[in-house]
Amino acid sequence: MKIKTFHPGGMHIPDHKDRTKDKPIVDMAPGKDLLYPLSQHVGIPAEPIVEAGQEVLIGQLIAKAQGDFSSNIHASVSGIVKDIKEYPHPISGLGTAIHIENDFQYSMLPSIKPPCFESEINLKAFVSFIQEAGIVGMGGATFPTHLKLNPPPDSSVDTYIINGAECEPYLTCDHRLMLEKTKELFDGLQIVQSYLRFKKVIVGIENNKMDAIEHLQNYVQENPMDVPVEIVPLVKKYPQGAEKNLIFATTNRIVPVGKLPFSVGCIVQNVGTLIAISQAIREGTPMIYRVLTASGDCLQEPKNIRVPIGTLLSDIVTFCGGFVKDPKELVFGGPMMGVNQRSQDVPVLKGTSGIIFLSTLEPLHETSCIRCGRCIENCPAGLMPYRFVELAKKNHFEDANHYFVNSCIECGLCTYNCPARIPILNYIRVTKQELKRKRSR
Repeated sequence: MKIKTFHPGGMHIPDHKDRTKDKPIVDMAPGKDLLYPLSQHVGIPAEPIVEAGQEVLIGQLIAKAQGDFSSNIHASVSGIVKDIKEYPHPISGLGTAIHIENDFQYSMLPSIKPPCFESEINLKAFVSFIQEAGIVGMGGATFPTHLKLNPPPDSSVDTYIINGAECEPYLTCDHRLMLEKTKELFDGLQIVQSYLRFKKVIVGIENNKMDAIEHLQNYVQENPMDVPVEIVPLVKKYPQGAEKNLIFATTNRIVPVGKLPFSVGCIVQNVGTLIAISQAIREGTPMIYRVLTASGDCLQEPKNIRVPIGTLLSDIVTFCGGFVKDPKELVFGGPMMGVNQRSQDVPVLKGTSGIIFLSTLEPLHETSCIRCGRCIENCPAGLMPYRFVELAKKNHFEDANHYFVNSCIECGLCTYNCPARIPILNYIRVTKQELKRKRSR
């Protein structure tokens, strides 16, 4: 069995997955209050279409997408809209959100039902339905799924890559989905294949998930499809699951700077996204739930949880039995690319793949760069991260474009490896925000 990987850069880091990798997914009932931030995607915030005092049902549209890169937001519980105002946001720190008080009746919107298309080859209707369902990439990037499923007319997409790498430490939700929701995963694949007609399908999985690799290989052999499906074991190396890295590792194709996977004939989607597509088409259910991993050395009972979007972090802590020791760090996402939280009053978003509670906080105590080159050696995008720090400190943000700052995938390896304890990733994120602010002006 040939095990593949990408280059340049990347490295082996401890994965800390033992706490939850063998724990089946459990359903969690939400608490009394749920928050639905209007920004849960890469585009501009959605626009509320409900108002305070209004009753809502499960699956009801409560905020409408504004532009192609935005996404619709639906209620995951029935209840009353309490208010629409600024609340803590797990990514941006603060943002407008719709506050719904759960009535614990869990009444479903009557119009929720599977779609009926005029033809199985009606790609436009299919993509439109996925857009209406508010489905975004569930690996964390939250890129709207309808855009990925609608390649430009001049592109020649022949390969569909399913991302099961899950290279972030602690996270095991995709691992469990591949083992427990295999039928739904391949049903989602069959649905997409019926519209886009790929010549080849690849499922990339890191080799620390051998049970998933063997399970999916057996499933494919027992349930052949009308397209070749190859289960590709990948070297356990971070960040193996980054889109361009995964494309190179599995196909040896290189996505040019500034281009999308379409340009090399590929589409990449997370396993959770395919399962969401299956549920949307078979049941008519919009994106109102997701599976995440709650882990770390502080939780009484680390778990893989299927949770309604909008559920508060504090309710998840209670569901996991509380803390065995006080956490010094609360991280939304994985510890490498995730965002530290200051409050437990933040909600689960569409892109929340994990919540990590850690008892140790490693102080940075930033010192001067010693030009060791580790950040360059390990950068999977082939960049010079130390230069972004120098430019950011001088407020020369625009000069960072000359060093391709937007090619940074924000994996965090530069910060992880820096002996001077410089928070390089923070400087890069600030630089990107400044450049985005200048473009908008």
